[in-house]
Amino acid sequence: MSMRYEPPVRWPTLKRWVLTCVGLAYAVSWALPVFFFDGHRSLRGIEVLLSGWMGPVLLEFGWYANPCFLAACVALAVGRERIALGSSLVALLLGLTSFATTGWVFDEAELTPIRGLGAGFGLWLCAIALLAAFSVVVVVVGRRREVAALGFKDTE
Repeated sequence: MSMRYEPPVRWPTLKRWVLTCVGLAYAVSWALPVFFFDGHRSLRGIEVLLSGWMGPVLLEFGWYANPCFLAACVALAVGRERIALGSSLVALLLGLTSFATTGWVFDEAELTPIRGLGAGFGLWLCAIALLAAFSVVVVVVGRRREVAALGFKDTE
């Protein structure tokens, strides 16, 4: 008699919870300050989201984590876990490059130095990191289930 392992949680339910949590964290980060400056008001996440696509002009590519994050969420929602894993890891790597951002262009005159990072930045990056971590777990568990279904013992 063979005992079949059943996970303590249902993956579709957990997947919905994780997607809801990262989506809410991502959306809340829009309302929070992201960058602080001397002599200028802070920038909220929505302002950075709407104008950050121009980053390559200054060789800044962190904003491009946003489309990768969105692609990863959609891929995970429709059951394309490996695509979600790849997209979320690329989003995380691109997001981490934001730590190298040194300034923001408020006008054509000069680059205003960033004096600090706000809660919106941290929440945005945490949402991306949580999605990437969950994608790793889903792919690893999925691989182990495939191996078990074939009747092979997992050698790990």
